[in-house]
Amino acid sequence: MAFPTTNILDNFNRDNEGPPPSGDWKNETSGFCGGLEVVNNQCVIDGLGLGGAAVAIWDDNAIGPDCEAYITIVTRPGNSYNVFVAVRQTTDNMTTADGYSVAIGRDDVDGDKIYIQRIDNGAQNTLGAEIDCVFSDGDKIGIRVIGANPATITAYHDTGGGWIEVGSREDSDYDDAGYLIIASDDADDVIVLDDFGGGDYDSSSSSSESISVSSSSSSESISSSSSSESISSSSSSESISSSSSSESVSSSSSSSSESISISSSSSSSSAMPGTVCWGHTKPAVQEVYARTFAVHWTGTGTIAGVGDNETVFLLSGQFEESESWYVGSFKVQLLEDKYKVGAGTPILKYKTGATRVACEAAGWNNYTVPFQSLGWVKARIEVS
Repeated sequence: MAFPTTNILDNFNRDNEGPPPSGDWKNETSGFCGGLEVVNNQCVIDGLGLGGAAVAIWDDNAIGPDCEAYITIVTRPGNSYNVFVAVRQTTDNMTTADGYSVAIGRDDVDGDKIYIQRIDNGAQNTLGAEIDCVFSDGDKIGIRVIGANPATITAYHDTGGGWIEVGSREDSDYDDAGYLIIASDDADDVIVLDDFGGGDYDSSSSSSESISVSSSSSSESISSSSSSESISSSSSSESISSSSSSESVSSSSSSSSESISISSSSSSSSAMPGTVCWGHTKPAVQEVYARTFAVHWTGTGTIAGVGDNETVFLLSGQFEESESWYVGSFKVQLLEDKYKVGAGTPILKYKTGATRVACEAAGWNNYTVPFQSLGWVKARIEVS
């Protein structure tokens, strides 16, 4: 689903004021937290308060229950600090509030993280695993919560090329409408925020700047992510269809479910990023470049056919690996079965490095959500 479906609510372009940032906002009421204010047409911390956080609450009215919120982080917080966007918050008292939030945290030692959280009596409890990310000045972070019992809480991250869904969790605790919140615990007081948006989720709306892990149908979403920001794997080498033998699995590689596309450069030796699809020919695909599995993929499987009928067959224990492809330092995604549906479930992996040599020497990672490319990326499918 496209993100966001709502408009910017506050661009902070006005005379210095606050806290709160304007009459459309309010401070939290426990007195335990500090506030946010407008300085030089942007939003900054006025003070953290005893609770170690600065908070601003949008509007006096509950929003939702299906809703979203997002914020641009012009300048990151100091090391070990976070930025939060929250929805369905039950009260304006931070010591007793319940709800859901997405936080992005800077960690210069162990790596930056995104957290999907449930707020219980003011305490943030992370749902599921932390999500690795690269957090840079200018990034955007967003949250959407839809449904009830359970609700689906989805985190979005935009590193400059469009929104990417980075993870989702389900929870059944808080189903009602509530406040939209922005907050930070930046004790270094360096954070700068801008362009707060959100509101009731509009299921009929779409956004051309949204990039979905599974979005392949829209040429807009592909072009916004494909040129240098996503690795989309279409069907060919990624779709696996089970063969007649119960222990063998074959992956169809050519058309729709039979191709793999990676948004990167025009050739594996080029330094110009761009999307690419293996197992198809132009103009059958929306990626910038199309390449064959033959020559460009190697492994223990079998590559057969030509053009849009090229296919990769994998038996149990076999694999195929792509050439290394230059993507650049962007968030990337892999998509399976993009142009044609196959059968079976392959294991999809990736590795990344700052150089081609470093990429090829790196260890394999299981692909589950979009990841940060270090420059070069290599993909792999296998059957266990």
